[in-house]
Amino acid sequence: MTAFQIWTICWQVAVFLTPLLLGVAVLWLKSQFVTKADAITERNRVDASITAVRQDLKTETNRLDGALVQQKGERDSRYESVKDRLADHEGRIKAAETEHASPPTRHSLSNSIATMQGGLHSVGKSVDGLRDQMNAQSADLRRQMETLNGYLHAIIEKHIQ
Repeated sequence: MTAFQIWTICWQVAVFLTPLLLGVAVLWLKSQFVTKADAITERNRVDASITAVRQDLKTETNRLDGALVQQKGERDSRYESVKDRLADHEGRIKAAETEHASPPTRHSLSNSIATMQGGLHSVGKSVDGLRDQMNAQSADLRRQMETLNGYLHAIIEKHIQ
């Protein structure tokens, strides 16, 4: 076989295989890149995922907003309660400071002593009144006991005879 014949045979094989190889290469390259239909399908899938995430985010945001509003209300009520108690304590402290700012005078001490003596005097009268009531009741009980004893002696003597 001559070189020309080899060349002719190789040429015929090359002419037949080259379009096949180029076609396979084109199909392989086509499979390596995204087509417009694939891009649209993927975009729709991603859009659906994003929409679902946005809806979940909106739901979670609304839930968190509600929880924050509730916590803010609780915090505000606690703040108001503490503020009221603090104002009450501050008022008491100021009253105590003004009361103890200067030493008591002889006149204020004598007024305090007189007030206390009046209270003790009324308590003493109440105790005396209770003592008198108890003495009167004990005298009444003594008379009733003497009468009861007299009746019992009379009944016993009547039954003995």
